[in-house]
Amino acid sequence: MMRKQKSSKYLTAPTRPIQIDRDRSVAGILQKMEGAGFQARTLADAHNLWLEMLEDNSTVLMGLSGALVAAGMRRLISYLIKNHFVDVVVSTGANLFHDLHETLGRYHYQAPPGVTEGSGFLSRRCRLGYRGWNRDLPCESQEPVSV
Repeated sequence: MMRKQKSSKYLTAPTRPIQIDRDRSVAGILQKMEGAGFQARTLADAHNLWLEMLEDNSTVLMGLSGALVAAGMRRLISYLIKNHFVDVVVSTGANLFHDLHETLGRYHYQAPPGVTEGSGFLSRRCRLGYRGWNRDLPCESQEPVSV
């Protein structure tokens, strides 16, 4: 038999498990995440804030930090810009370098599971977290951004 917990001003909203049903849209999943915890709720909060900004015709700024392009987010970022979901992009130089690297036909690679610093995967590659690129290729992608 479950006992009723003492009331508290902080314990008013229990988490709600995410229901899996026919609604498989991203917006539907994000809405269901509002009742979850940790990053699921944070993602739902960010989604709601973004929707409010779009409704208010606000200027939407997107900050890019970390290796988003190298991690495979290039087309998503491009989609957001082309479809006017963001108005201003503020980026680190690393993202600009990685975008230029891919524009020149180069690739970023996922490290296989279990890769360590001493493994062969990283020996002739430039490393960025668990992504890498071939160090033997010419560094022409660095030339346009060199000072």
